Amino acid sequence: MKNKHFFFCSIIAIAMLLAGCGNNPDNETDRSSNSNGSGETDSKRSVSSPNAKGSSADIPVFMSIEEMEESSQLIVTGKRIGAPEDLQGNNMTNTIFTIQVEQVIKGPENLNTIKFFQLREHSSDEYETKLKEDTTYLLFLTENYTRDTETGPEILYNSISFEQGIFEIDDSGLLKAYSRIGIAPQLEKKEFTLFEQELQKAIQQHP
Repeated sequence: MKNKHFFFCSIIAIAMLLAGCGNNPDNETDRSSNSNGSGETDSKRSVSSPNAKGSSADIPVFMSIEEMEESSQLIVTGKRIGAPEDLQGNNMTNTIFTIQVEQVIKGPENLNTIKFFQLREHSSDEYETKLKEDTTYLLFLTENYTRDTETGPEILYNSISFEQGIFEIDDSGLLKAYSRIGIAPQLEKKEFTLFEQELQKAIQQHP
């Protein structure tokens, strides 16, 4: 129960943090340490890929597929399309990508596109490795916040615990992990079709 409480509280905290970044991009975040889930700080752990800079943070570390699934409101595969959108503030510029949804694994089945939020400029991998063009992704997502647009309300999503919720799917159908912590490295080069089957089992346990 203690670990579940940590994950639940941390997820809420991150959602509030990122929502603050989205609604008020002036908010800078302190990423000087990273919790390993046991309450101890491990400076060797990294939220992101080796290329991302300034990306340590106190966030939940997912140690199983079940934890990742349970923490995700939406799980999809897809590609980024169109030009990135800058979310400008006085001290911080963040990025919104449009994702063409190819498959919905968890969530509303009628999704065609979604908006995906990442920290900092799209041209830099600072804080998070940004989504690439012409690349298929498996994304574990939570709602960041809803904004008003000319066409109506629009939900912005972010990945669970930053890069722990982002995987590339290569042309051979193998996963490439963006994170070096938790279960993510163990999923490197795993066949997506097999991983999807495991995900579906986890989803059935939490209808």
